[in-house]
Amino acid sequence: MKKILIYIFGVAISLFFKTMKFFKIPFFIKYSGKELGKFYPNGQISFGVWCGWFEKDEIDIFIRLIKKTKYFIDIGANSGLYTVIASKEMIEINKIIAFEPSIINYNLLLRNIKLNKIDSIVECYNFGLSDCESSGKLTLENTEIDGEAYIDRSTITSFSNATSDYVKLYTLDSIISKHVNKSVDFIKIDTEGYEYFILEGSKETIKSNKNIIIMFESNEDGTSRSGVSFTDIYELLISLGLKLFYRDVKNSRWILCSSILPLESNGQIWACREVSLLNL
Repeated sequence: MKKILIYIFGVAISLFFKTMKFFKIPFFIKYSGKELGKFYPNGQISFGVWCGWFEKDEIDIFIRLIKKTKYFIDIGANSGLYTVIASKEMIEINKIIAFEPSIINYNLLLRNIKLNKIDSIVECYNFGLSDCESSGKLTLENTEIDGEAYIDRSTITSFSNATSDYVKLYTLDSIISKHVNKSVDFIKIDTEGYEYFILEGSKETIKSNKNIIIMFESNEDGTSRSGVSFTDIYELLISLGLKLFYRDVKNSRWILCSSILPLESNGQIWACREVSLLNL
């Protein structure tokens, strides 16, 4: 009987959310017992956000760290969850920049930004980032999983040789160099294995900001697809003077990473010069 009731409850929840999605009814983002803005029920991550379990541990940490941030960059912004949360939790905002190469996700990102009335403080770009100015094919193997589109490294070419299904790629350093304020203190990267090349194109930005925190997701499937490994990312960040950590949530402590991606990290890594910058 209990299993039947759980099944009925699950079906009811699913139908309710599909109704919200059909009528495009936004909901409140709620984590750590707080309302953190509004979100449309569209896109791969929206159901998990509505339920409050999507990247819960990471977002709980992000909420606490982002408060002291003044300049936040969201790379692989998807539909804008971290961008929206940052806009609500940052005490003093100098700049928020969001990059999303997928036109589908980019349009949803713009809708969520407009929904939360943060157009005036967020800059959005519909292109990707890499280690040089180029173009690459944005690949989505399953159209139902729009949060897992990735740049196919084997397709990288020049702007002039790119076809219509390619996206333009710039370096973060070239973008930041055009801004008067270059004091970036928090970067979030979620690019399905392309993190190494984005970091290569961000070296000057990282070196110029001593208190920078970089939050990124890494898994061997994604990095190997791009022809690199977590060890390559580790060595690059170490060469830039950063240390890598993951959060032991159970024991509420930060653990220093080695060059091998720790299974306990669930692929979520935080990089900075001193662990004190991660004090919650």
